[in-house]
Amino acid sequence: MERIGYSADVLLVPALNRQPDYDGGGSAVGPAASRAENFPLSKIQRLQYKACYDHPVISDMTPFEDFAFTPKLVTHAEAAARDHGPSFEKYADNYRVQFRLDPSVTVTPFKVRLKPGAVPVKCKARRYALLHRISLDAHVKDLLDAMLIRENSRSRWCSPPRIMPKMYVNDLRMTIDDRAVNACTEPMPFPMPQLDVVITHVEGPTVFFSCDWFRGYCQLTLDPESQQYFTFVTHRGMYRSQRVPMGS
Repeated sequence: MERIGYSADVLLVPALNRQPDYDGGGSAVGPAASRAENFPLSKIQRLQYKACYDHPVISDMTPFEDFAFTPKLVTHAEAAARDHGPSFEKYADNYRVQFRLDPSVTVTPFKVRLKPGAVPVKCKARRYALLHRISLDAHVKDLLDAMLIRENSRSRWCSPPRIMPKMYVNDLRMTIDDRAVNACTEPMPFPMPQLDVVITHVEGPTVFFSCDWFRGYCQLTLDPESQQYFTFVTHRGMYRSQRVPMGS
């Protein structure tokens, strides 16, 4: 951290002068790309990428996201797995590589409040390529088996799924385009984390690791009255979410 001129004090004082309070959900001012490249974390990532691949990042994309597990670290990681693998086995049930019948977090179910005069929005089923239909069928089956969704052919609300490519070939992700529904709901402001503050937590530690999320959602239970708002439609039918879905 010292190598790149990092200092928590130097970082936090200007941040406090720029914005003394946490952002409650408003949009920032100025081009996002130009702001992002000046963040300390972005600087760390650029230096890491240059050190691992002997050339700097040459585009506005984030290739370090595709190579978070860099080739130069593979040998060390494999050795660590051989040496320390057994000590991690007792934590194996804390991780998932597929959906299971896991409970949601123990908090009050998430309830959505509609704006006054909101009118139900309902889309038609979209046309999808064959590969996307196969992916949709498999993903919906997994969600049904895990009791994360259920069939709901009578809903007055309905949004379309979107199939997005992931890092690897033929690796697809289903998201729900809930923009029309979100426009009908009352916003729920919450203090957004500030990178200037969050990054101070990495000062001092000497060991870091990265992990890939299997699914970064489905933890929160939806209130029964709110489930209909997050119904989606595929070529097979309509399904309502019982957990807060990605995109909501």
